Parts: sequence; structure tokens; C-alpha cells
Amino acid sequence: MITVAIIDSGVDLAHPWFMAHDLAASVVRRDFTGEDDLQDLGGHGTFHCGQVTRLAGQPVRLLVARVVGANDTAAPDHVVEALSWAREEGALLISIGLGAPCSTAALELAVHTCAETALVIAPVGNQLCRERLDGDDPRVFRTCALLPARLPSVLGVGLAAGPGVVATSDCAGMDVRFAGADIEGPAPGGRVVSRASTSVAAARASGVAARILLADADLRDATRSGRGHSLMVARLLAEAMARPALASSFEIH
Repeated sequence: MITVAIIDSGVDLAHPWFMAHDLAASVVRRDFTGEDDLQDLGGHGTFHCGQVTRLAGQPVRLLVARVVGANDTAAPDHVVEALSWAREEGALLISIGLGAPCSTAALELAVHTCAETALVIAPVGNQLCRERLDGDDPRVFRTCALLPARLPSVLGVGLAAGPGVVATSDCAGMDVRFAGADIEGPAPGGRVVSRASTSVAAARASGVAARILLADADLRDATRSGRGHSLMVARLLAEAMARPALASSFEIH
């Protein structure tokens, strides 16, 4: 078993999906918002956890860090604390379900530190950024992923093309595109909903990455020594080509 950390809005462990698969026993939850609440109010984190646990294919020890609170935003300091917790708990895979146009030095340092012993995955964002290459000329820029996906130590995930779905444009920080449109997953209150976003694509990539790590001891060792990033990118690219349409429906057995 490996440890996977999910940094998002929490998880509704009372959902039938988690109950049916007896996942609660292997989940450790912690609130970093200061609200002293473990409930997932928006559902983003519950959906995220559902994709990861489903596609991993085998049980994982799940660390669920709630950094998105009632105001539907995440403070950088709270994300830093969550990353530190994930590292202390020995997470081999850290799936971050959020991003922003800007960051802080402390957050970037925390991400880089985690990447020394774990694989860090994040969505590039549904709306990309423009980074000026010439401070005096706004016409000279490059298209970039949101942070932290833009950081070189993070595996940035974009949206793959599909029927009626436009793929994420090439941008700095994107390593792979994954299916992430019209995907079903769990939501608070026992519901099943359909979502489409780069966050969904990243969550699914994280689930597949967990499955790959569970099956490959050499890749686990490489990841623990900070050498897993490029190896996992290659594996996920191959997976996306071989299985472009992973099951999108969400059934509770």
C-alpha cells in the first residue's frame, strides 16, 4: 500500500461509494482552513477522492487535507501546511486539486521540497495565464499553466480532446493531457454528478499514477529519490494513448 495525499476541499466519507468499498478505515482527514470542520461543503474534494480511489484499482492510504473552506478559496499558507503534513506522513503521491495565477515563495518551496520524495500532480487550469517575457512590452509573452502546475517539479495535467471537447492549449507547465470531460463521480449527500475541467483530468491522472506506482517497485524507489517525475510523465502519456477513454461512468457496487 502507498500513501496518497489529496489537497482540496475535503471528502464526504458517508457517500455510498466510500462506504461500499470500506475506504473510511484507510483515510486520515485534517482541516487546515481554521474552520475546525472536516465536511466537504462544495463537493470538489469528494469528486477528487472518488476519481483517485477508483482508478488506483487497489487500496491506498489516503490523506485528505481540507484547504478550501466555506468561502470556496484556499489560502497559500494553508496549502503550505497541508503539503508539510503530507510530507511528514510519507505521501508518495500528492494530488493538488487547485491552482492560481500567482503564488508565494513559501508555497513554491513547500512544493519543491515535497517533490524530492513524492510525485506532485496539479491541474494546469481551465483559464491559462500569460507571463510577460519583456516587462516593457505586453505583446511578448508565453502562455502558462496556473501555479503550482507551472512549477518544474509538478506534473501539470491538461484536458484531452474528445467529442465536443477542446483540448487544453499548449502551455508552459503542462506535461500531459488526460480525459476530464463528462466524467461522473461522487458528490456530498450521496449524489453522483458529472464534471468537466482540468481538475477532473488531474484527479484521474493521479488515480492512474497511483495504480502505476502500486505495481512498479522501481518507480516507487525512483519517486522517493526525486527521480520519478519524467518517468511518470512517460508512463501517463503512454496510458493516455493506449486508453484514451477510461471509464467515465461511476457505479456503486
